[in-house]
Amino acid sequence: MMKTRYIFSLFLLGFIIAVPVQANMVVNKIIINFYSGKTAREDVEVFNSGKEALYISAKLFEIIQPESKAPERRELTDPRDAGIIISPNRFIVAPGQRKVVRLITTQSAIDKDKVYRILMQPHAGKFTTDSTQKAAGIKIILGYELLAFIRPANLDASLQVQRKGKSLALHNTGNTNINVREIKLCQDTEQQHCEILGGKRLYSGQQWQLNLPQAEGQIFIRKSVGNAFSVDEY
Repeated sequence: MMKTRYIFSLFLLGFIIAVPVQANMVVNKIIINFYSGKTAREDVEVFNSGKEALYISAKLFEIIQPESKAPERRELTDPRDAGIIISPNRFIVAPGQRKVVRLITTQSAIDKDKVYRILMQPHAGKFTTDSTQKAAGIKIILGYELLAFIRPANLDASLQVQRKGKSLALHNTGNTNINVREIKLCQDTEQQHCEILGGKRLYSGQQWQLNLPQAEGQIFIRKSVGNAFSVDEY
């Protein structure tokens, strides 16, 4: 009985320690868009709102076939062919201070979205900012994961929508991802009495099938491609 209580106490202690460290780290953006032929640089600000220094590492992952049911996640460690360079990828943020992390894309001409995840991971304990030296005894705590896209210069944001009875099918036939932010089924065109059916990011080639609660009514789809927003009615 004493052993069980001791283990439970350690679990609670670990949880209490982890939560403040996560809350002390704040990033100013979690989605980054690069466009071929335009500015190839984006800055992300990391702010430390706590009372202790944050030791943060950044890792880059490419998402292979994001439109599939089981996309592959591959860590990229060689900046020469990674597609995105993170500078710096290991840094320290003092209490109450900000650190600018620069993301630079090396991709220029692409025909279809390239999708990345960037893990901003705070650590409990010090490490050297020299990436050639290994750090020992670092305990990893919850961090932030950013979503980054390199989009084609010639965007084709084509969303095919088919409605038949109580079935609604969406298919992204373009070359870039579309964020379907909200689908509403309304009893009138003024959108006074509506039911929210959810939303989903659709990658190039991805399909989404929904079952409607009823066959009657107007469908409103609010979507965005980068910073461009639109609402379509069906």
